Formats: sequence, C-alpha cells, structure tokens
Amino acid sequence: MHARFTLPFLLVLAGCPETAAPRPDASARGDGLALAEAGLAICSAPGEPCLPADPCGLNPRCGNDRLCRAEGSRSCDDGILCTEDRCVLGGCEHSVAAGSCLIGGRCYGAGAEEGCGRCDPAKSRTAWTPLTGKSCDDGNLCTVSDSCQHGLCVGHFLSCSDSLPCTVDLCDGSGGCKHLLAEGACLIEQACYSAGQTDAAGCLSCEPSVSTRKWTPRTKVCTIDGACHGAGEKDATGCYECDPVHAPSAWTKLGDVCQIGGRCVAAGAPHLSGCALCDPARDPGYWSPLPSGSLSWSSFAKLAGWSVTPPSGGVGWTLSSARFESAPSSLYYGDLATKSYQTGTAPNAGTATAPPLQLPAKQKAYLGFQLYLDVESASLFDVLTVLVNGKAQWVKGSSTVAPSDYRRWLPVLLDLSAFAGQAVTIAVSFETKDGLGNSGEGVYLDDLTVFMGCGTIF
Repeated sequence: MHARFTLPFLLVLAGCPETAAPRPDASARGDGLALAEAGLAICSAPGEPCLPADPCGLNPRCGNDRLCRAEGSRSCDDGILCTEDRCVLGGCEHSVAAGSCLIGGRCYGAGAEEGCGRCDPAKSRTAWTPLTGKSCDDGNLCTVSDSCQHGLCVGHFLSCSDSLPCTVDLCDGSGGCKHLLAEGACLIEQACYSAGQTDAAGCLSCEPSVSTRKWTPRTKVCTIDGACHGAGEKDATGCYECDPVHAPSAWTKLGDVCQIGGRCVAAGAPHLSGCALCDPARDPGYWSPLPSGSLSWSSFAKLAGWSVTPPSGGVGWTLSSARFESAPSSLYYGDLATKSYQTGTAPNAGTATAPPLQLPAKQKAYLGFQLYLDVESASLFDVLTVLVNGKAQWVKGSSTVAPSDYRRWLPVLLDLSAFAGQAVTIAVSFETKDGLGNSGEGVYLDDLTVFMGCGTIF
C-alpha cells in the first residue's frame, strides 16, 4: 500500500508548476562573448542590482530572464566644447578635439593668438606655442619697440639721457622722459654749473637758492680790467687781492709780501744765496740784504753804465720790454724788429759788460740773475757765457740748462767768493758760431744782482 500510494504522490509533485524564476534558454544565454556584445551580463537575482557588462551603465538590474540590463549610460560631458568626452571602464576620459587647443580652461581654434603665444595643435593642444618677432606690449611705459622673444614680450628701455651731468634723467611713466636738476646745481643756457661757480667774466654766479636757471649777480666783488673777482681772490702773482671795501676796481697789495720778479714772496723768506730776504718794510719790490751785507741790483730799466759791442745786422745786446722779470725791461740779445737773432747765413756775436764793482775782502759774495733762453740747445752752438774778470763762470750747456729750462725764466746763482777783495767786471757774451737755426727770440737777462757781505771767509 505504501508503495501503491507513494507513486501517485510523486507524480503529482512532478507535475506541479515551479516557484523559482525561469532560467534563460540556451539561445537567450548564448556564450559570454555574445552577451557582452549585446551589452548583457548573466545575473542570479531578478529585480536586484547586478554587475552590468558595460561598467558605464547606470542603475543596472537583474531581469526575470536573469540578464543584467542598465537603464542608460553614464554621461561624461565636461561642458567644454573643444573636448571629446567618453566613459571608459567606468571612468571618464576627455581628449582635446583635433584642430583645437584647450589652454587655461578655455578653447581656442588653430591659429588663435594671445600675447606671445599661438594655438598650434600640431605642436601642442594644451599650451601656447611661443612666438618670436611679433609686436607686443610689455605693459611698461618706459620701454619701446616691444616684441615677442621666444614667447616673452621684451621691450627696450627708453633712453632719456640728455648728456647733461647735472640732471637725473628718468622715464615719466607715460612714454616720455623727465630730467630732474641735481641738488646744488644750476642749468643755465643748457650748461651745468655748481653752486658758487661763476661766468667767464666772474661777475655772475650760480646760486641755486636764488635761481637754478639764471645767473645771479655777485656781491662783494672787484671789477678789474673788465673782469670780476670775489673778495679775497688773489691775482696771478699772489701779491694782490680783491678788497671791495678799499678798492672795488683795483687790486689791493698785500702788506706781508714782496713782489719779486713777477712772483710773490712771503715776508722773511730768504734768497737762495742766504744773503738777502723779503722785507716788505724795506723794499716790497725786491730782496733786502742782510743787516751785515749789501747788494747791487740791475733791473735794466736802463743800461746805467753797461757797455755793449756794436750790433751786427741789427742783432746785438740792448734793452727790451718784450719780456722781463722786473718791469720795465730786461737786457736782450737779438733784433728788436724781428724778435730773432738771425743775420742771414752769417754768424753773429756780442758782449755786454757791467761797470766794475768792488767786492769786500774776506766776505762771501754771490752773483744771481734770471735768464730766458730761446736759442739752440746744442752745446757747440749759440754759446752763452757769463764771465767775471774775463774768466768764464757759467756756460750754457746740458749740465747747466735742462731741456725743460728753455723758453721760461731760469734762476742762476754763482759763487763769487773766489773774487773777494777784488774789483770785478761782469760780462755776458753770446756767439752763434754759425748762421743756421737762429730764428728763435734770442736771450733775455734780468735782475742781475751781486749779493755781498754774506758771511766771513776763513
């Protein structure tokens, strides 16, 4: 019985409908490749989320046929017009479209330019391609001729130099220049002057506190020979000064100096010989002998006892006011008319002799004079000799006259102590030796002085 009733029961069970979801048939399932191509994937829980064949699918659900389907695809649109957007393996990819550049979040078409860069997709779709040579503006108003150089805008600074040392030259920030005058300077008629500097005449000065563009008349000046000099300013010799209170139109002689041979000597200054000194109280115009001494001075205001040989062809010893150390004249060898000692091709010679002078016995003595030579420097020609009692004491030569001593006043000092107690005759002799090279001015001699009583000879 058990067996008889069991069979019908089992048959009934076999004939009842299934409660589980149907499985996809073989044609619906196909193989994995076919499903993937159809965008489907097999799933096991109908109605539940499932893993789709396309990772970019949205809201995938398992269907009753046990196939996973998505409601749609994920959107990768980045909102940028020049990009191509797509979803790959669940993620978004964005590539710049051909013929475009995406730079700084903005789209540019091929050939577009900004500053010193150009969109050139063939070289770069994400950066500007540098330009060179294109005109540009670097934004600096103090530069000119701006142009692109390898992607950078480069300008040349504006030259504002006015070549004036007293101005500070600057760009004004508006494409032009400004020139600021330096402190303590004047710019007068496009020339620079420092404070206190005067004009050519000396009557006007630069006074920035009064005017930086015009001369300011000077006060407390002396107007001498058409030129202005400030109070306390000295003349060329240094022996005179401008004193507007006492003499506004002439130099005022200083009281503590001697003016000797065109030079200013301080009171008490000794002569080279040691036999005399500057004593303005005794003689402000020449050396004064020591109390125990004396001197014999010839300034050649006149020949005063000097004898000269007759001139040859107008050339010889005479007085000249053309050059002198002490006014008004000097002893000169040459031709006053031509200011040379040329006598054609013939040589010439002459001697000037001073009157005799008695030297004190057992006392030192010196002979001093000033000499100006514009003659040949060769020792064998244009020979100048100073003689005492017919004996040469000084001869022009390389050992007595340096090359730099020609054409300027040269002081000469000779020791006459060997002639102490004698009557001496001083003579000056000049001889050309030939007729060539005699176009110079000749010889000038001035302030010939014999200093005596300069000390005892033991």
